[in-house]
Amino acid sequence: MADKECIHYWIIDSKDVGRCRYCPAVRDFGALMSKSKRGNTLKQISLAQSAAIKKQRQDTEHRARQSAAIKKLWQEPLYRTRQSATRQKPESRAKQIAAIKKLWQDPEHRARQSAAIKKLWQDPLYRVRQGAAAKKRWQEPLYRAKQSATRQDPLYRAGQSAAVKKRWQDPLYRARQSAAAKKRWQEPLYRVRQTAAA
Repeated sequence: MADKECIHYWIIDSKDVGRCRYCPAVRDFGALMSKSKRGNTLKQISLAQSAAIKKQRQDTEHRARQSAAIKKLWQEPLYRTRQSATRQKPESRAKQIAAIKKLWQDPEHRARQSAAIKKLWQDPLYRVRQGAAAKKRWQEPLYRAKQSATRQDPLYRAGQSAAVKKRWQDPLYRARQSAAAKKRWQEPLYRVRQTAAA
């Protein structure tokens, strides 16, 4: 993606060198600000980033360009290898988890993501693809071994149990689950399978 087409999202390192998350652009912010104005300048950059991100999310054309650019990047073997290596580092994973948790604390973000996910799962073709992809993953011995090890981890099981209990304490969740169960039992094929399993 050309520099001039991108609304930059700067990732600034300890040397005040910023690299755009979406394009190859690099800026030396340390050379553009004096020490006395460093804090204020970084704050202004952060606020500008926030405003730019919100604007991007509302721009359908921009989202399409970003999506196409990211897909193209992931088709490059060298890029995939570097990203995979970076994401396996404990410090990188910790930062990603912290960033995701912070993002999900935003009610607006949660609402958007929830609506988008629901819309996806209403698409029969999407459901078929997800099912096929899941079956394919479970045919891989390494994937099965990792999943088995994770699910046998007492800490993981405790976390899953606590999450389920918390969900069932929500009256709206219970109502949705009850309605979904009743709807499933109205399907003849589902009733036959359940009866046979019993």
